[in-house]
Amino acid sequence: MKRNSNKKKPGQSNFAKLSIFQPQKYKFKKKCPLSGKGAPIIDYKNVSKTISNLNSSLSGTHNLVVDVSDARSVFSLNGGAVRDVLSKGSPADLSVDALPIGEVRRTRIAQLAVAFWFTDELNCQLICFRSVGGYIMEWLKNASEDGSEVNFH
Repeated sequence: MKRNSNKKKPGQSNFAKLSIFQPQKYKFKKKCPLSGKGAPIIDYKNVSKTISNLNSSLSGTHNLVVDVSDARSVFSLNGGAVRDVLSKGSPADLSVDALPIGEVRRTRIAQLAVAFWFTDELNCQLICFRSVGGYIMEWLKNASEDGSEVNFH
């Protein structure tokens, strides 16, 4: 006799069998208005007020409203050697064909998680966890020192 594994146990929640590897059968009753297409952009100076308003509006409902604005450090890099500098610490292929303008690459620099994208031929945005921002800054300064050019890209 074959066992039916789709049956839920008595007293078991409908959400007990949720998995990222299964199609989602259960839908939440309300969608978050602050995520998804058309979500409002909250100005940084108003974050505390917005969090307070959301907490008041959601009182009595299980919720968690957190400001994660400062969780990342962002670096604006520019110059003709940006791809060469990043190549010194990243295993990613940074050629123009492999990483065209506007495409985001998640990778590592000096074994630290980073992401970067080129906004044009000479300008790049790099983000990393704030906790390692100082180290990445020092690494970038070292990798871009005069006399350390590789002229690969």
